[in-house]
Amino acid sequence: DAPQSLGLVDEKPLGRDAEYIENDDIFTIKSNITGRYEVAADIQPRNFPVEIFVYITIIICALTGLQNFLNDLEYGVYAIVSPHSRISFCAKNIAAGIIPAAIINLISLLIYSDVFDFLHTCILILAVSLAGFVLCMILRFLFRNYKTYVIAMPFIIICTILLSLLYSLSQM
Repeated sequence: DAPQSLGLVDEKPLGRDAEYIENDDIFTIKSNITGRYEVAADIQPRNFPVEIFVYITIIICALTGLQNFLNDLEYGVYAIVSPHSRISFCAKNIAAGIIPAAIINLISLLIYSDVFDFLHTCILILAVSLAGFVLCMILRFLFRNYKTYVIAMPFIIICTILLSLLYSLSQM
């Protein structure tokens, strides 16, 4: 009696769930893996806008350089320096933020993109670095107080990100 009841138990789930097991709409696995070597560029498209994030990094580093200058200015580090020399120190602080970011981002872009785009990549990073420098020099004259600048800095970063994303969308 026991083997027959086991047979009924085994057949009962199969009878009830057979339509689910045999139906391809419920669960399918499809794969294009053939086992042969494929170039990484063929596996994943390079459409991620990494350039936009690199440019935003350079701008944020420039803004940080200006923030350091305004902080030093508020604490009186440049009290004995002439106004002309203060502009020079401001430029040096901004450049101290931009130059390492530009070098690291240049290396990152060269690794990410093709080596044949070296000149194009250098020109783009130089242009963004120059734009960040000019932006920070203009902001220096708009925000003469450290606390005001620190309050406005998140809004400046958000505007930079939005402009970068709009530029990215216009290129698609």
